[in-house]
Amino acid sequence: RDQPRSRGLGDVYKRQELQSAALRGITSSYAWWDQMIEFVEDPDPTWATDNIDTLVGVPGGGDALWVFDPDFKLIHNIDVGFQRPAPPFDQISDIQKITEKSYEFDYFVILEGELWQIFGAPIQDPDFWRNETPVRGYLLIGLKWDVTWLARLGALCQARLSRHIPPLDSTPIDPSTQTSSNYRYNTPIVGLNGKPIASIQGVFDATVVEEVRRSFSEQALIFTLGVIILLSLLALFIGLTVMRPLGQIIRSLESRNPTHLSELLLSLIHISEPTRPRLIS
Repeated sequence: RDQPRSRGLGDVYKRQELQSAALRGITSSYAWWDQMIEFVEDPDPTWATDNIDTLVGVPGGGDALWVFDPDFKLIHNIDVGFQRPAPPFDQISDIQKITEKSYEFDYFVILEGELWQIFGAPIQDPDFWRNETPVRGYLLIGLKWDVTWLARLGALCQARLSRHIPPLDSTPIDPSTQTSSNYRYNTPIVGLNGKPIASIQGVFDATVVEEVRRSFSEQALIFTLGVIILLSLLALFIGLTVMRPLGQIIRSLESRNPTHLSELLLSLIHISEPTRPRLIS
């Protein structure tokens, strides 16, 4: 069954949140660090190489990193290729809006034709609560939604995922690959300006689900037939052991003829009479 559906961020984003929870936590922890405050005030490339550049290109880490001052003036940046990526926003006012809503945040952006998810947090003094100390800067860590990441995310969603970034000619889902047991859905990705900037298209192979559903239907049918047979046997048993003797009693009382009772008593005697041992002469 081919059912195009829109799920918002749906299953894809739920799995993404679970998968990127560690990176979200790392961003917050490193931003809430006294040495980060010292780095913003006096940038030291050697310190950055030894302490924060190590968050890029490692398992559980990001694909790029940026450090800004409170006014979003770039202080430090690096990516997995040891290049200096551009800031992950078009207008400073766009990212300032999101920082005003939450201390920790994430958003999507298109950088050099690729879809990125950016995790950010303000750099603040760890000796105080977030709302009790001024913002000294911002730490942003980016995660690229490339083919490798989509394959990993698709394994969690049990679906084949592909990204579509207008107006780039990405590879959409080929309709000819659809079968009667496939479900197709589309997940829009919204940028800083609140408008869709990309979409994630997925195909879920429901063959296993269909087989389980079919097996369940067969088992349910067998169970129903078993219940019907059991109830029929129970009704037959009640009819022979309860209703038939009761009918004999009623007929005997109505006709005032003890014949029916005598037959019932004789049958009960035969049933209840114990087997007597024979005497050997």
